[in-house]
Amino acid sequence: MTPQDKSDWEEKPKNDKKKHSPRDWRDLSATPQRLAKLFQNNSLPESAWHPAQKIAGNVPTSNDWLRFADMLFAGLGTIFLLAGIVFFFAFNWDDLSKWNRFVIVEGAVIISTCLAFFLNLDKWAGRLALGASTILLGVALAVISQEYQTGADSYRLFQVWLMLITGWVLISRWNIMYLIWMVLLNITLGFYWEQIINTDWETFNIILLIINAGFVFLWEIVARFTNFKFMKDGRWFLYIFMAIALSHGTGMMSDFIFSSSFFGQATILAPIVYLGLLGFILLFYIILSHDLLMLTFGGFSVLVVGVMGSGKILWEMMGNSSNDGIVYFFLMGIITVGLTTALVTGLRSLQQNWEATDV
Repeated sequence: MTPQDKSDWEEKPKNDKKKHSPRDWRDLSATPQRLAKLFQNNSLPESAWHPAQKIAGNVPTSNDWLRFADMLFAGLGTIFLLAGIVFFFAFNWDDLSKWNRFVIVEGAVIISTCLAFFLNLDKWAGRLALGASTILLGVALAVISQEYQTGADSYRLFQVWLMLITGWVLISRWNIMYLIWMVLLNITLGFYWEQIINTDWETFNIILLIINAGFVFLWEIVARFTNFKFMKDGRWFLYIFMAIALSHGTGMMSDFIFSSSFFGQATILAPIVYLGLLGFILLFYIILSHDLLMLTFGGFSVLVVGVMGSGKILWEMMGNSSNDGIVYFFLMGIITVGLTTALVTGLRSLQQNWEATDV
């Protein structure tokens, strides 16, 4: 055996051992799920539970509580101040001249905007000042529209408000600003459809579904492939817009199911868009990133649609007979319980697989 063959023979078991050795749990980050799994498997003693939680940062310290109280009271103070300004105008409207109204509200916008940039948008004080500027700008537009009665549709107020704050939203790096912007967008589209179009509500539902779901998926993609910390940490408000998108999708499917026939008044576009939304939810939150709450929202929507579709099919099969009401009620109860059990079992199994993979 040559020296080279001997060295290869000696290093091979070492490389194989490194390749096939399991990942040591000490090298993993201490998430609550992993800690719970370690204690369930008796890998750590029960006496280490509280110290482990403190080391992992899962137990808030006194400084964390003080920081939370500071943000809470600052936020409540800002909300109460804005409410006071609105009620001040409502109560003293007749006693204020036109120029007094403009000076007060526009002066408040200018002062809060200057404070936002002076206090730094990376801090809570600056963000709250910019949020106050955003709300006060809407108040200013309402005062102007009330002073000059032009007879314009109300959607234009929200449209102009939306356009004016877009720059602030982009530079704010604060999720509340994006939340306000999306709420204004939904309100603008709702008023526009009601006051201008006032027909074809299925298209309206499809548009709102695509806008809200598209915003959520776009946020997830940008957060995944960029280093914007505020997009990775503050995902809580995405659940609001996903719930809105799924509510529109569920409403479309209810119209589709309870039309005169399955291919009657409602168009085939509704189930196509709805199934596309469900497909994107499965793709994003099972394959790309694990989010059980998003999957729960989608599963609950499927549950509602499945119960409605089963009820429609069962009622037509029974010939719309009122004598079979008890049988229909009993069968629908079985279907509802069965679909709910299947949904909960599937979500629970998925969660267990994720926990086993993470630990």
